[in-house]
Amino acid sequence: MKFLSPLLVSGLLASSAVSVLAQSPGTKVVKNIHFDNYGTFSIQRDGLKHLFMFDADDGTVAHSWTLAERKGTSWQYVIGVMSTGFGAYANNDVHRLGVWDELNSPHLDLTRYEIVYMNYGKDTPLPINRPLQVPHN
Repeated sequence: MKFLSPLLVSGLLASSAVSVLAQSPGTKVVKNIHFDNYGTFSIQRDGLKHLFMFDADDGTVAHSWTLAERKGTSWQYVIGVMSTGFGAYANNDVHRLGVWDELNSPHLDLTRYEIVYMNYGKDTPLPINRPLQVPHN
């Protein structure tokens, strides 16, 4: 179990009422993409709820991440900044739900989305430049 600083926890709670820490028993990974040395981004379903999640390869340290979308020549966050191991629901926002659907689509625009992985003040863009895959069980 990761222990988070009170500031980080309060920031997470204040920034998004839709963050979740762990998968419930009914949560299913729909598709994912792995980034070597960083972790795995996934889109998930929990009943009727749609979820974005990033699990770091190094699960002993909580880093931060977000999902960004290209808007012209700049990038905009789709969700708030989360700690690794936390996720964000898409259902309460029409735009987020559309992003979830596009990430699940075989017609995904491979230049439109990236994960921003944040490690001790250094932001690393991880482009989603290949389709997400159904996980192998």
